[in-house]
Amino acid sequence: MTFFRRVSSGAALLAPLLLVAVSAHALPVENFFGALDAAAVVSMCQVVQVDRPSGSPLVLFHVRTGDVLKGDVPPPESSPAVVQELLFPSDVPAVATGASGLCVLTAMPHYSAYRAVLTAGPYYQFAKREHPIMDPSVAPVARQWLALRPLSPDERTTKRVQLLLDHIGDVRLGRDALAELGTTVELGAALESAGYDRIGVLLRDTAIPLDRRRGVLTLLADQRVTAVLPILQSVHDAALAPFVDRTIVALGGSVPIAQLQNDLKGGSDDQRLAGVDALATLAARSKDAELRRDAISTLSQLALHEGSSAVRIAAVDQLGKLGSDALPHIEPLLSLHDTRVVYAAGRALGTIGSPAAMEVLAQQFKQGSYDAQVAAVFGLREIATPEAMRVLADVKANPPDPRLPRVVDLATGKEPGHN
Repeated sequence: MTFFRRVSSGAALLAPLLLVAVSAHALPVENFFGALDAAAVVSMCQVVQVDRPSGSPLVLFHVRTGDVLKGDVPPPESSPAVVQELLFPSDVPAVATGASGLCVLTAMPHYSAYRAVLTAGPYYQFAKREHPIMDPSVAPVARQWLALRPLSPDERTTKRVQLLLDHIGDVRLGRDALAELGTTVELGAALESAGYDRIGVLLRDTAIPLDRRRGVLTLLADQRVTAVLPILQSVHDAALAPFVDRTIVALGGSVPIAQLQNDLKGGSDDQRLAGVDALATLAARSKDAELRRDAISTLSQLALHEGSSAVRIAAVDQLGKLGSDALPHIEPLLSLHDTRVVYAAGRALGTIGSPAAMEVLAQQFKQGSYDAQVAAVFGLREIATPEAMRVLADVKANPPDPRLPRVVDLATGKEPGHN
């Protein structure tokens, strides 16, 4: 008897529930809260037996269900079958005999190829690939989340946002809570109903991992929740300060330039990169000539002297976005020994794209290093005006370095293998 026949007959005996997990035919929902919404069945369960028939790409689990939070499941004395497809030789069964906890199950698609080999009946899959059976301790949170379903849409959204904010610091569910917040339409309105002060409390809570609080700031900026500006300005945390300042500036608020310059003086690369973004954003929209000069000078000093290539390159890229005023500060960077910074300088001049920027790039073929010439090739290709392309054609025909023709071909897409 083939395995598929055994599954079919077994399914008939184990009906009415067959659960299909980790299949190529439908992608799991890794966000716990989103998975609860998508689930057909949410219940406590325990794996009582695992079979892996020889020569088959499938693993057959037998699962005993318990307390039901959502959907319909068979009586407790039944042992539903759970099928997992092993896609790669390194794949192993998702769970072992004895595993127990919360099962979040979505309906198996009707177009699944397994429908042709399994008996009629409802089929499901585990909603979360990484944690197909979750720790029982998350069940109360799932129950709270699901209990909000009967509420009106606006009230449900507000209550759910409150629940998600309460669990941002949860070691088990914090990342999922943050991910679900990111899917919330009209987050600003929901936060207004939930109370903006909750954001301040959350951001000041140093027990919550820094990356989680940074994620909240990113959401506020992405969804343009400008009403939180007063709250953000009251958050004072040295580790979080550069990210708070970046969010304030991104939302249209103002931060003293001295404060942004202070954000650049120490800390991690991520903190200084946030400071670079904030300073450049503030300068780009400012009509204060002195502020722009101070910002450009600060960014150019970072590009020249900062030890981290990541921070230096970010500073150079931002100088390019600040336009022609930054050109005199970018030109000296073409003479540095750090190749990555030199290439960034060429890219920044290409972003500026003015005749003066093109002239600086063209001069590299007369007096610049080979790295500066390579940077100039790509900068001119970025400008892409007829005059810039004529300079590149001349460089290819009369290269100051024999390696440059191939670089020009690569930049213009004419190297063999490029269309």
